[in-house]
Amino acid sequence: SSRPRSRSFSKRGGAPSRFPTAGAMPPTVQELLPKLSRKDADPRRRAEAAVELGKLGPDAGKAVPALLQALREEDYGLRCGAAEALGLIGDAAACAVPQLCKAAEEDSKVVVRCAAAMALGNLGEKAEEGVPLLGRALGDEVMLVRYMAVGALGAIGPKAAGAVDKVAAAIKDEDSGVRNGAQWALARIGAKAVPALLQMAKSEEEDLQIKGLETLGHIGKDAEVAVPELRAACRGDPGPLLHSAALSAIGSIGPAAVEAALPELLSALEHGEHFVRKAAVEALGKTDQAAAKASTAEAVVEALAKALKDEHLEVRMAAAHSLGALGPAAAPAVPALCEAMQSDWFQPVRAVAAIACGNLGPAAASAAIPLVAELQHHPEQWIQVVAQEALYKLRGRVWRVLHYCKDSCSVM
Repeated sequence: SSRPRSRSFSKRGGAPSRFPTAGAMPPTVQELLPKLSRKDADPRRRAEAAVELGKLGPDAGKAVPALLQALREEDYGLRCGAAEALGLIGDAAACAVPQLCKAAEEDSKVVVRCAAAMALGNLGEKAEEGVPLLGRALGDEVMLVRYMAVGALGAIGPKAAGAVDKVAAAIKDEDSGVRNGAQWALARIGAKAVPALLQMAKSEEEDLQIKGLETLGHIGKDAEVAVPELRAACRGDPGPLLHSAALSAIGSIGPAAVEAALPELLSALEHGEHFVRKAAVEALGKTDQAAAKASTAEAVVEALAKALKDEHLEVRMAAAHSLGALGPAAAPAVPALCEAMQSDWFQPVRAVAAIACGNLGPAAASAAIPLVAELQHHPEQWIQVVAQEALYKLRGRVWRVLHYCKDSCSVM
């Protein structure tokens, strides 16, 4: 007896899709619109059509009116699919922002509110109108709604500045995903989030202080106004975690911040905790040697050369990397780099020192080439590749991985 053939389901479960997934051309807008608009069709099939339209992105602009209609339908799965599609279509769906705002705030189904919030985020700056309601959504009792709302505000970026206080408050959310999303959103909002972050950095809770400092660093150059506060956070005895966060933020903000905070950075190199010293070393590597004062440039190179002898391998690694980042301006550190290449017990430090010498170029050639050449015979293949790259750079040549492959084959 023959058994009825079972229907195949996707790994996500649910009804099988009627649309081809692999090895066939995707359906067109003209094919999908009738499937979406048929009132007497199974709502699941209509929802599938909406999702497929979203996959077409901007090419599905003509479907926006039908998707807006679907967003008002009784079936919540269809509303969810329509909201998702509108967010993926992009600029052509900007007219959908008011209706998406309404769905994000008022729909009775959590999944639809989440899909609408996500769609607003996907529309980016075009969804500025939705900022107030997304801010209110950060107080929703459902964690997933708060998570989607904070992600949408971050995606909207600087134009979400009107909700900055509510986003900052979400840093204290009970859910780690929402907390991390709030930190990301504040960084995306940028300069207009700096006052709230400075206030956070003055909190009595160390965890909040650290998050505030970290986020200032994520904002980068637009947070230069915070440098005096960051310098102050490095003074006294702020605690190692707070201290390292402030140092890292200074480095991330950029060369002007590093030069302004040079006294604090140099002082941190004497700290008892290795990760504080490492943060200072990494920040010093962000110095713009060409624009810095001669005294600053000299002090930075001297400090990094000294850090190559630090007792902790992570600090030594960071020092070698930072010297390499400074380029030819770090030439006075060549003897220290060569010593690290020759005698450091930790092989990766020797390798990073070789890379640093390569980044210094011909200025380091006479002293470094013999030592780097020895590393070509190292038993670890990755160190051989590093040495080959450094040699090419020391000789003023452009290096490609193909060079290593070619040279290796020639001796096989």
